[in-house]
Amino acid sequence: MRKYWSDKVREIIKQKGTRLVLALDEFPFGDFSREECAEVLSRLVDYLVGIKVGVPLMIKYGVFGVAEIVESLKKNSECILIYDGKISDIYHVNKKIANMVFSVGFDLVIAHGIVGYKGGIEGVVEVARNFKGGVLILAAMSHEESWILNRNLMEILRRYSKVDGVVGFILPATKPSTIRIAREFLGNDFLIFSPGAGKQGAPYGQSIAVGADIEIVGRGIYESINPMESVVSLMEVYRQYEGK
Repeated sequence: MRKYWSDKVREIIKQKGTRLVLALDEFPFGDFSREECAEVLSRLVDYLVGIKVGVPLMIKYGVFGVAEIVESLKKNSECILIYDGKISDIYHVNKKIANMVFSVGFDLVIAHGIVGYKGGIEGVVEVARNFKGGVLILAAMSHEESWILNRNLMEILRRYSKVDGVVGFILPATKPSTIRIAREFLGNDFLIFSPGAGKQGAPYGQSIAVGADIEIVGRGIYESINPMESVVSLMEVYRQYEGK
């Protein structure tokens, strides 16, 4: 499935002329109702490669409530739906979580690489294969003590790059050296998704310049007074990387 998802994501990038995945940790845009949020998202979706749904949103509205809205957007536009649960439990729990989110239409899920594969993320990967979905491995983070995870970067890349079902890695835009290292090691077979641009301090487009396929942006859009204007301005940034 690695080639399928790499090709699919990169084709959407080419078709839409964007490198943007919108991170939703809450339904955005002030005090809008769920229906109003869905209407705003329907105007944004043509400018997005995908939508990443976080745990706070899933807890608040439930997996079916979130999936119903986001899945409806996919009917009118190519849009990758990502569950960012940072799945990190043992095999049988991970398998239950993955079954639940893939069964309601998620395409990709994010799992924590530090947990290890055998008896851990193995459960996520097995389910992903059954649903013809993909797994993105969180390999490094951006916060103060992320070195505890980040020092294991090369080991995580080595282990998971051998796993059929893993289609890419999550690496922070705030640490561009990790993206450079990963891209050099992985080649072009894997996707790299990068959060951290904007509110966390990295300049928009920096991660793309050093090898990421996608930037994940949340608060810079959903806290914006004019989300559409924010998305369109980001597209101008990403246009300089067309063909890369």
